[in-house]
Amino acid sequence: MTLSEFLTRLTSFSFSFLAILTVINWLRHRDRAHLDIALAFVSLGLSSIIQIFQQVSGLTAPWLNMIGTLAIVAQPYLLLRVVEYFRSVSAFMKHLGLAGLLLSWVILVSDATPLEIYNTLIIVGYFSIIEFYASFELIRGARSTVGVIQSRLTLAALGSGTLTLVILLAGISAVVPSLSSIITPLNQTLAIITVLLYFFGIATPNWLLRAWRLSEMDRFLQDISNQATEQRLRTVLEHLCKAASRAIEGISLATTWDENQGAFIVRASSDAGLGLENLTITTLNKNHIELMQKPAYGRTSAEVGLETHQFVQLPIQFFLTVPIRTLEQVQGLLVVLLKRKPLFVDDDVKLLSLFTQQSALIMEVEILVNELQNINQTLEKRVEDRTTEIVKLATIVDSANEGILGKTLQGQIASWNGGAERLYGYTAAEVIGKPVSIIVPEDRRAEIEEVYERVKRGEQVAPFETMRVRKDGQSIDVSLTISPIRNARGEIVGISGIEHDITDRKRAETALQIYAEKLEQSNRDLQEFAYVASHDLQEPLRKVLAFGDRLANKYADVLDDTGKDYLLRMQNASQRMQVLIGDLLSLSRVSTRAQPFTKVDLNVIIREVLSNLENIMERTGARVEISNLPTIQADSTQMHQLLQNLIGNALKFQKNGNPPRIKVSAEIEKDFCRISVADNGIGFDIQYLDRIFKPFQRLHNRDEFEGSGMGLAICRRIVERHEGNITATSRPGEGTTFLVTLSNRNPNGGSST
Repeated sequence: MTLSEFLTRLTSFSFSFLAILTVINWLRHRDRAHLDIALAFVSLGLSSIIQIFQQVSGLTAPWLNMIGTLAIVAQPYLLLRVVEYFRSVSAFMKHLGLAGLLLSWVILVSDATPLEIYNTLIIVGYFSIIEFYASFELIRGARSTVGVIQSRLTLAALGSGTLTLVILLAGISAVVPSLSSIITPLNQTLAIITVLLYFFGIATPNWLLRAWRLSEMDRFLQDISNQATEQRLRTVLEHLCKAASRAIEGISLATTWDENQGAFIVRASSDAGLGLENLTITTLNKNHIELMQKPAYGRTSAEVGLETHQFVQLPIQFFLTVPIRTLEQVQGLLVVLLKRKPLFVDDDVKLLSLFTQQSALIMEVEILVNELQNINQTLEKRVEDRTTEIVKLATIVDSANEGILGKTLQGQIASWNGGAERLYGYTAAEVIGKPVSIIVPEDRRAEIEEVYERVKRGEQVAPFETMRVRKDGQSIDVSLTISPIRNARGEIVGISGIEHDITDRKRAETALQIYAEKLEQSNRDLQEFAYVASHDLQEPLRKVLAFGDRLANKYADVLDDTGKDYLLRMQNASQRMQVLIGDLLSLSRVSTRAQPFTKVDLNVIIREVLSNLENIMERTGARVEISNLPTIQADSTQMHQLLQNLIGNALKFQKNGNPPRIKVSAEIEKDFCRISVADNGIGFDIQYLDRIFKPFQRLHNRDEFEGSGMGLAICRRIVERHEGNITATSRPGEGTTFLVTLSNRNPNGGSST
């Protein structure tokens, strides 16, 4: 096989291979652009495919060769259709290409073989002009783009240029046959170069595409890395838009999703003059999640899920969206607006996806860096605040009057504040590291060991009073609060103690106790004296009353009116004196003749009281309403006197002709019994509340209401003995309600209901 034959076969195989690759690409994508590419390059390879078919099958058909030739002549016109995807082709060139194609077909079909020279020149001229124009437009398109697309268009333009040379040389060889021996090998070599250029430009292998994309990615990352860090987030989006526009010659918008507005917000644009920044881009059916999952493209904005009306003012014929996302997080959406569908849209999408992925990673890193900086600033602020708090706390602790001690679990002193120095006389340097026993008396060391064992179990011992020893040997009374010290894991690592000097308080308590005992003895003596005095006064008073009665009975006739008046006054005064002495005895008996507390059923007591008051109740027409009363711990006799005094007052202090209405009720609340006695009597002004409970105090004179003014004083004394209190609510003319609260605890500290 000669070199010429080898080159011929290699050329034929190369064009056939290129045609088959473009057809496969069209079958894979099935769109208009890939169909036009397939037609343009099938037209070049069809003649070679027919020749291979004829050689393999042994068939020879001139009409098949004619079809192959007609297909080759159609290639320039079909190439114009491919160029139109990224460059506008003038109407003149379209018409010229179509006219040249039709004329060439007419010449080939009608003219004999070989062609006349002028016919050959017409076909070569048509082919060369259109092919050169296509090559020129491809070069212009390459200069307006970058990266993968620029490289592919450049190679395609060079392929068209070399194909133009092949046709020109073929024309020269046809016109000057003597040069064919030189031109043919050169032409075959150029044809192989043409196929290679078209192969790398149109049917680019993946390894070359990856290399070009990585190169463009390096440039993109280099542009971003040269920017100031504080402007990185905005700069990333700006460079993303610029890189996208360089790659596919369109208007690029970098957006982020705004949850509040439910739309994409434009953060950067490749064309600042359009004023698209901060534009709100809404989605169809708010389906932004789907938009963020994968790239999309189409001839209308609706095909990519965006509202159409926002772009009606722009000359847009094609839309492309690529999510700005990492594997885990979506940052936004890259929207590219194009005047026409890109020739290599899938390659464009892959390159833009690389751009957006890297942009998202950088943005995510910057967001994390900002968050870390914020966290660091927050932590620094917290540390500063905490340090300030610790300093303040240390100052407070050191200046506190109380001694504040820190001790190890072994009982050694670890910290010693100024209050401890003043309390015990030791400086911190003298005691830190030494056992706490240096300030504990010998007879109290077992006590402190027991307390420390409780604290080690997690208890707080507070407060308890004990003795300590100062440096000068003086014993002092202290009140201690002992607590465990825990670390961050909750483990007990030490013991804290707050120690307060209570020596003066103890002395005051002792003096007060002595005074209270003396006062109690004095009160007992006074009560005994009052009882004895009242008892002893009754004997001479009875004699005065007795002799007064005899005088009135036996000697009334010898007394004139004045004498009788004096005698009557003496008898009345003696009777009042007898009542006062009786009430005074009753008051003193509350303390001196008191009985032990037992269970007392107040229902029984109230029935006895009402029985005693039966006559006056019938006389006044009184009605007493009694609820179910409880059983309490009390002095039965005194409960009888308490209720009789209160109900007796309710019967006595009434307006003339007004039947008394009295309501008695009681309830138990925890350890207390609350008794209420309400009436419809004359009432009183509440400003006299304290006065009515004092001995011999009256709000009315004896002519209005009888009595000594001791009844409520006795009631208060009884209530106080039962660890309770008595009060009243009233208004003049609206009745009175007495409220009695009694302790319901028995002598052993329990309670009974």
